[in-house]
Amino acid sequence: MSIRLNTPEFRVAFPSVGRPKHNTLNGKEEYSVVALFPKDADMTVLANAAQEALIAKFGADRNKWPGDINKYKSPFRDQGDREQIDKITGARTLYEGYERGAFYINLKSTKQPDVVNGRLEKIIDSNEFYGGCWAIASITAYAYDEAGNRGVAFGLGNIQKVRDDTNFGGSTKATDDFVPVAMPDATNMVSGMHQPMTAQPVQPQYQPMQTQMTPPAQHQPMPTHQPVQTQMPMQPMTHQPVQTQQPAQPAQTVGQPMPPMMPQQTAQPMHQTHPMHQATPMQTMTHPMTPQPTMGTPGNVFS
Repeated sequence: MSIRLNTPEFRVAFPSVGRPKHNTLNGKEEYSVVALFPKDADMTVLANAAQEALIAKFGADRNKWPGDINKYKSPFRDQGDREQIDKITGARTLYEGYERGAFYINLKSTKQPDVVNGRLEKIIDSNEFYGGCWAIASITAYAYDEAGNRGVAFGLGNIQKVRDDTNFGGSTKATDDFVPVAMPDATNMVSGMHQPMTAQPVQPQYQPMQTQMTPPAQHQPMPTHQPVQTQMPMQPMTHQPVQTQQPAQPAQTVGQPMPPMMPQQTAQPMHQTHPMHQATPMQTMTHPMTPQPTMGTPGNVFS
């Protein structure tokens, strides 16, 4: 069972309502905010809600509650517990906005909360909700008993920003840094934008390129090709007798007598005149079946 209620006004610290952060203890992605209550804040309503959540979880008889009640974790924590000790100087300091003796509560949820302003308008700009501003939140008190850990916690519902204050991060709002300045009348500016504009012709800034044409070269007739006269040395020619093929002899028929052999001429004596200087009659023997040699065909000549 859970009990839903609204918190008293608190100062916002470490807000993470636009994007969830990973919780290393439970492994969940959670939206969160730390609520810093002033010392004079009335915490009665929240204390009663926490007591009712424990009774709803473990029963009305406190003697029957499991474990040591004194070890139950309370949602109300002293802001002085967040004191930081400098490792070099040993100086003790608190986070900005924290105060010793005052309480704070961690408010968490896996569901993204809605954030509105005093007019119930949803805040879209993340810069409008920052560490240092004042707000109230809708919360739910619930008791838990997980792995030996027992206690009460407050779940985060939605948030309403109620007023601004100094930013814990040191940054300031633009409205605090500047003062209004005189601006030209927007109507005149808009009307001036609609004045017709006369287009002026654009004069070319270049000079035309003067191109000089070169007359084509006159055609020269091609020289007439003269054959190269090559004088080849004349070689003396020696008259060689033309050898011609003997005419085919007719085939001998069976029973025909063989032609007689040509008579053999006796050798001329060495002292006789060379045949080129002495005409010798051609001695030939003819056979009635042997054709006579024709002109230009050498016969059987022996000199």
